[in-house]
Amino acid sequence: VEARLPSYERAHVLVETSLTHIAWFSRIVTREQIVYEILPTAYKLDPPGAGNINRSDVPATSSGAEGTQDGDCNDTTYLHRLALFFAIMACGAAVQMSLPANSNEAARYNSLARICVSLRSVFQGTTLESVQTVMLLAQYQFSSCQTLVFEPGWKTLIFAMTLGLSVSRV
Repeated sequence: VEARLPSYERAHVLVETSLTHIAWFSRIVTREQIVYEILPTAYKLDPPGAGNINRSDVPATSSGAEGTQDGDCNDTTYLHRLALFFAIMACGAAVQMSLPANSNEAARYNSLARICVSLRSVFQGTTLESVQTVMLLAQYQFSSCQTLVFEPGWKTLIFAMTLGLSVSRV
């Protein structure tokens, strides 16, 4: 799955597109979470300013467990952050005006998000990232022009909200 990551530059374009065209409607993920948690996890980088950042100044967005920088496929937080990354890419590609409606790129990232989120059950150790991913998968269904029927998107959104009730925040 990691081999399917877009280039870092393409990821930034899709993040900005997603934040511009999706986040105004529903702020499912913040820019800070993307910059300080999701991109560093996906690309195995140190977060920007990691040497001089005061972590108390950054909003707490993870599920309480720190993600691994090693990309451990047994780590639920890592897998769900990677799923969230691909869901953001799918939404960004779905609404990018330079791509055709229902683009292959958007569909590919949507499939990768679904694969990542399913590698570790969302029912055992539900993370905030898994709930955000499912919510963005619903948003993708609304935005992707795959079908004129909104029922699958609404069912996915209701599932995400139900799943969110089980997330314990400390």
